[in-house]
Parts: sequence; structure tokens; C-alpha cells
Amino acid sequence: MQTGSLNVSCYSVRRLSPFRGLLHVVDVGDARAVTSDGIGWPIQLSVEYPLPRWGGLGPVRRRCGHVVAGVCSQRAGYAGFPLDPVLDAPAFDRQAQVMAELLSASDRPPPCEPADHHELWLLDANNRPLVLAASARKESDCRRRTEASWLPTAASDLAFESPTLRAHPKLARRLCRPSPWR
Repeated sequence: MQTGSLNVSCYSVRRLSPFRGLLHVVDVGDARAVTSDGIGWPIQLSVEYPLPRWGGLGPVRRRCGHVVAGVCSQRAGYAGFPLDPVLDAPAFDRQAQVMAELLSASDRPPPCEPADHHELWLLDANNRPLVLAASARKESDCRRRTEASWLPTAASDLAFESPTLRAHPKLARRLCRPSPWR
């Protein structure tokens, strides 16, 4: 979607292991807004941090990532957060304001089509799909996995107990540490 001079990309990705709904993203390149409920949109800005060097003559290494610059909602508008002094705060604040204006320009956020089409499935002994363990938007985001990782509930849910693992303590010790029943 083209909005003025901005090339706006709207998409959604699944929150997996366990499934916790969709994450909707409005992306304009150097800034993006992300929500799981459609009400509050934290605005994230792309940054490059110089990594500290202790001597050495080589080039300065940089770490890329995102910082949360503020949050935007239809009801409260935009509220900025303090940024790291290493960053160019006025430039980042302008980017966040542009994103906030884009989000509040309409009554509803734009529709976000699913975009995580690359999938990693946990298969049973007959190669039938059991669990969708991971998904990615781009093939380059797929990492080669040697072992599947999946959780039946959120990691903080301590009430879940597996009867199968309780019945097989050797298997539980091998697969689950430190709590073999959860």
C-alpha cells in the first residue's frame, strides 16, 4: 500500500509455541508498529548500535535491531518513551510521529494479511503433521533446526502437567530439565 511518499506494508504473523494469536504489523521500513490486540500499537524504530571496542584497529562492528520509541492508540494518541542518548533522538522522534499519524489517520488500522508462509512442522512417526512449531515471513528467516522446539502452553503456565511424562520418568529426565512433569 502506498500512503503519500511512504511505502506501507501491513502483514500479520502467528505467535507460536504455543499458539497465542496473531501479531499485526504496519511497516514503513525504518519504523514499524506492532499489536496483538489492535488497540495499543508500540512503535519500534530500526537502529544500529556501535558495539564497544577495547582497542583494536578493525572496523567498528554494529548490532542492528529495534527500539520501542513509544506507543500509539486511538483513544490516547501517541506517547513517546525516552530513548538511549547514543541514538539521534530528534530524528527517531520524527519517525515515530510519522508512524503515529499513519495509525491515527483512519478509524481502524489497515487489514493485515498473514505473511508467515514458511512453516516448520513437528511430525509423528508416520510423517504426519502434529504441531506447527515455527513459521517465518522470508525464507532467509528460517534457521536450520536440528531439534524441534515446542511448548504445549506458555512457559509461565506452571499448572500444566503431562501424564505421559509422569508415567515415563526416564523419558522425562532426558527431555525436560529442571521440572520433568511440566
